[in-house]
Amino acid sequence: MLTLLVIIFNIVILSWIGLRILRKSEKTQYKSGKILALSLFVIVFAIFTYGVRSIVIQFGALEADLIIYRIGCMIHTLGFAIALFFVYKEFTPKLFAWITGVPFMTILFVLALLFLFAPVNTIISLSPLEPLDFLMTNYPFVWPWLSQLFLFSCIGVPLVVLGIFLYNSLKKESKLRAFFYGIISPVLLFLGLLGIFVIPGSSETILRLPFLVGALILSLALMSLLLAIVTASEKRKVLKGVLYGTGVALLIIPGILCVFFSPIYARIGYGIGGIMVYRAFGMKI
Repeated sequence: MLTLLVIIFNIVILSWIGLRILRKSEKTQYKSGKILALSLFVIVFAIFTYGVRSIVIQFGALEADLIIYRIGCMIHTLGFAIALFFVYKEFTPKLFAWITGVPFMTILFVLALLFLFAPVNTIISLSPLEPLDFLMTNYPFVWPWLSQLFLFSCIGVPLVVLGIFLYNSLKKESKLRAFFYGIISPVLLFLGLLGIFVIPGSSETILRLPFLVGALILSLALMSLLLAIVTASEKRKVLKGVLYGTGVALLIIPGILCVFFSPIYARIGYGIGGIMVYRAFGMKI
């Protein structure tokens, strides 16, 4: 039942955040805010489907569970694509948006289609942390190249978003600092996350480095984000950028855990990401 409580929490909190952002956007005539709200509503619907399949699988309806899973993952990917469109429309220079936005959006749409049709392996296990037996399913891709595309896209694309927010929040202060933190922090996060995720069916991490090395790199990345905020002359502006970038990233990155490991951990991440986005949206600079 803990699994369902986490899902309900995320549906409630993300729906409330989406409504608050929508109402504020309507009052201030902020059209881009409506795009952000739409992305949250789409992701909420996807999380709702995850809740439905969590119930369906308890009755052994494996085929129905897989169909709902495919639809939910497709919708979730499209929801993140809308959030990415919001970032590119509102915060990104046009040239950079064309250079990175077009391929990233294409990758997301391709992933959305592949979620519908690509062959998957079926893994049935008991959900962790549950007081009673509660079944859960994972559907990792059969094709290794698709698993790698999914992993690198779910980590790389959101971290580019974080880099965009870091650069924007620091560029008036110093373009050199903006480039440094806009590149070094996302790169360290990228390497750190790949350094702690274990290859499905293996004991090795994706980077084939010891887990502790990956954890160290990830710690350095988090320290660089903290340093960017602490050393900035406009701390609130940088904090807003970090909250926005990290919040948007958490709307998709936990999906890696959902597909390959345990959905319950991923779903906690979605709610945290939504809260960060709302906090950033409401910050006045």
